[in-house]
Amino acid sequence: MSSGAVYLNEEAENKLVGRIGIWLIMISLLGMFLNACNRNTEAAADPSRALAEESFAGIYLVLSEEAEDAGSSYDLETAARMVTRLGEMGYTAVDSSNQVDMAGTEKMLEFVRMAEKGEKGEVTVIVVDGSHDFLTYALETEDGGMSVTRTSHRMDKDGDFHPESSTCYPAGFWQYTEEGYLVLEGNSFSEEEFVLTLSNVPEHTAFRVQPLDGQCREFNREYVLFPGYGWNNLFLCNWNEGDYGELDFYDLFDLLYPRLYGQINPYAVREGPETEGIFKIPEEILEPVIMAYFDIDQETLRSKTTYLEEEGAYEYRPRGNDEAQYPEIPYPEVVDYTINQDGTIALTVNGVYPYENTSKAYSHKTVVRPLGEGRFQYVSNEMLPPGEKPDTWWRRDRLGAEEWKEHYQ
Repeated sequence: MSSGAVYLNEEAENKLVGRIGIWLIMISLLGMFLNACNRNTEAAADPSRALAEESFAGIYLVLSEEAEDAGSSYDLETAARMVTRLGEMGYTAVDSSNQVDMAGTEKMLEFVRMAEKGEKGEVTVIVVDGSHDFLTYALETEDGGMSVTRTSHRMDKDGDFHPESSTCYPAGFWQYTEEGYLVLEGNSFSEEEFVLTLSNVPEHTAFRVQPLDGQCREFNREYVLFPGYGWNNLFLCNWNEGDYGELDFYDLFDLLYPRLYGQINPYAVREGPETEGIFKIPEEILEPVIMAYFDIDQETLRSKTTYLEEEGAYEYRPRGNDEAQYPEIPYPEVVDYTINQDGTIALTVNGVYPYENTSKAYSHKTVVRPLGEGRFQYVSNEMLPPGEKPDTWWRRDRLGAEEWKEHYQ
């Protein structure tokens, strides 16, 4: 793994000069990058300068046409068409969620090579972010350092794109990872905000540069991406059909109910469970949801939940505010797969976490069983390497019965 990481040793400076010294350092940094930021910000306002000899008119035209075709139904196919067309025009482009292979990879790899060798170079990446929005990232490198100018562009009512806002910052950390990502971190600021508050906001960016196998992407969308890592631990603990371990079936009920029935789960209330109380979900409602995606019998499911036998129902406590998760979480990416003799598919998945500047916060092997006609079951999950427990500081487990009552009743 190659790296051009440069960290500012604020702790050491703080010991020497205290808080005033920190301010002086930040002001000094502002001075170092102000000229570059001003230059890049001016370029962002003048599209012909932002992309040097390349004309923004072509970008506006292609995105306007695709946006008109997409209407309100912007989806992955639209993003893929936009990225492909921009690539055909010679641009480096990608979608905002890294679900489409980057166009113009060669330019980005050449930029990374120059950065690693300490040479001077630049590249502009167009990030498609909806049918009416896109971003440009103007990256510059010299002597191993890197600066970023991010500009947002939005379509107006007449179908024309205009620069809406721009921010420039030094990439205090950058790295091209083994998984084929360029990850960047820096403290963004506007000149006015910085001078007034002496504060800034960390920016985390991750571009998948290397293409990903198309079948891996398809399996990811079909089996892994929609549960993801939010509000459930399906892919965050070890379990199999013989031992479901710490798997939380209540969280899975919340997640899978809308997918099975095509409507909002009426029991999953996160806004204020203290006013809603504890629900009793009839077995004929909860069991089909879980059993549609797991080969599990009633006895096992009831042993992993709170089943009220006399009432033929499951006690259910909705998640509340004290069980919320951090908003910035990893996203899954299938990077390899094996089709087993019994028809199951073993997927090797990485947790990509831009917030922590990594394209592999953890890995897991998830096995699924296709059933035909779009149906499937989850068979097992194993954290990799075996026995390793991932750091999931950003999530909270569902409260137990007594804890729930203490918090909400």
